[in-house]
Amino acid sequence: MSLNSCELSLVIPSSLNDRPIEALLDSILIQNLNSNAFEVIVVINGEGIWNEQRIQKLENQYSNVRFLINSFPGTNRARNVGAKYAQGDFLFFIDDDCRLVDPSQLKRVLSFCQERTVVYATGMYRTPINGKWHQQIYNFISNSWLRAYSDRTGQHFTFLGGALLISRHLLSECGGFDESIQGGGEEWSLAKKLLPRRITFLNSLCVWHSFQGGWWRLLKKKHEHAESSLKLEMAPTFDRRFFALAEELSASPSSNLLKTSIYIILVLVGGLAQLFSTAKMKRNA
Repeated sequence: MSLNSCELSLVIPSSLNDRPIEALLDSILIQNLNSNAFEVIVVINGEGIWNEQRIQKLENQYSNVRFLINSFPGTNRARNVGAKYAQGDFLFFIDDDCRLVDPSQLKRVLSFCQERTVVYATGMYRTPINGKWHQQIYNFISNSWLRAYSDRTGQHFTFLGGALLISRHLLSECGGFDESIQGGGEEWSLAKKLLPRRITFLNSLCVWHSFQGGWWRLLKKKHEHAESSLKLEMAPTFDRRFFALAEELSASPSSNLLKTSIYIILVLVGGLAQLFSTAKMKRNA
């Protein structure tokens, strides 16, 4: 393959709802990779509050980025729309509250792709140095779920992380993302479709992630993630156990906030326990 053709498509689902998407786009556009080798597609999904003026401003500011409008809600639907219009052989899905870690990241990603016929890889979240406590906790829990289902080498996962890199033909073969899953952990439905194929952990797919929202949104989002993993029957053992305990401790229909609060505390404890036990297992391997 030649670096003079578009091989890599970055697909970014976005609601533009108070999202700092400019930070991500700026981190992409300073990449020291031939601009003809990749394209950037932002798919604005229908679940956010956005207006024509902001879209026009972004189009003027980032003339080499394609903006598509999807009038229906759902992150997975936005991902599928982006994949449909993408031209690259390899699709790099990244959320709008992330950003690339350095100007050479896309060059490393593309080099990885060029050495393989089938690509299916993910990375972890990194928290910026000035990240707030709730942002650090969000990323810690997300990364703990990845580690909980990694193999002994730590190089292959069952869950998807903060970014996904996949061959176009592999995504097409499995029918794309499941658009019926909404709310949190939507991309995990793709991981289930592709089982028993494991996901390669790739350092060059680790991204800076700044979770948007405060503590209450953190609780709500992690609760949604847990429900998605349970629905897909992909939840790690500790997640199932602590989620069931939270349900038991807050059986009243009016105690959703209490249930969520209890859940997040328990899953933090469970995540720490899982993290330490996984590290111990790998040391003894």
